[in-house]
Amino acid sequence: MPARLRAGELEAVVVPEDGMLVAALRHRGENCLAERPDPWTGSPLLHP
Repeated sequence: MPARLRAGELEAVVVPEDGMLVAALRHRGENCLAERPDPWTGSPLLHP
């Protein structure tokens, strides 16, 4: 089940079942992840 993380005007949708894949990243409602033609649909969430 995807989870929404919010901090101020930044919102991320992560999918824990897929290794914390960031499926959506929005700032002020604008999508910050580029759409890609292949099946890869996000970015991994990295911990410092």
